[in-house]
Amino acid sequence: YLRAFVDSFFTEANKNPKIVSEYYDDKIEQLQKNYEKADNAYRKAAGESMANEKQIKELTKELEKINKSIVNARKNGNMDDARMYANEAISLKAELDAKQENVPVFKEAMQSAGDLREKAKMAIENLKGRKKADIAKAEAGKAAQEIYSQFDESRVSSDIDRILEQFGEYADEQEKMGMGAKASWDSSYDAQKLKAEKRARANEADDYIQSLVDCVKPDNQ
Repeated sequence: YLRAFVDSFFTEANKNPKIVSEYYDDKIEQLQKNYEKADNAYRKAAGESMANEKQIKELTKELEKINKSIVNARKNGNMDDARMYANEAISLKAELDAKQENVPVFKEAMQSAGDLREKAKMAIENLKGRKKADIAKAEAGKAAQEIYSQFDESRVSSDIDRILEQFGEYADEQEKMGMGAKASWDSSYDAQKLKAEKRARANEADDYIQSLVDCVKPDNQ
């Protein structure tokens, strides 16, 4: 039952570009977190590397200074001082060697973190482009289906189609009723009487005109 529900949910989601857009945004957010983790790791490794390089320079200068003190003490015959400085130099040399061994470690850590950061960045950009392309294709395809389906005569009419069709039938019926009403009036007694009265008025007007004509004598008489 749960599997069927999940399948149904994703089927409906795939039909809705807005819902799918939200899934894309969730995935992009996950990738963004990966990018931030890789970026933080790179920054930390870079910081450690810079600090290590600084310590190497400081230890190198300090060791050079102590070595000079050893040489000077030896020249002056102060072997006890020379040995004291030598013990200090040996300790510094061991610390310096350890710092130098860390150089490739930090570089490798920076390289790995940088690669992961770049990979995450590319994945984000690719997914953003894929989101735009897929959503655009889905919306265009859905719009095309809706448009072309309007020209499919086998498609069941929508409510609007049925209303327009019924109104068309109503308009035809009203036109026929109007024509019938006119025909009924034309054949009625009142209509015939009205026509007769119009003809009588017309004849009366014609007679009046003729009477005026008859009263006017030609100029040659």
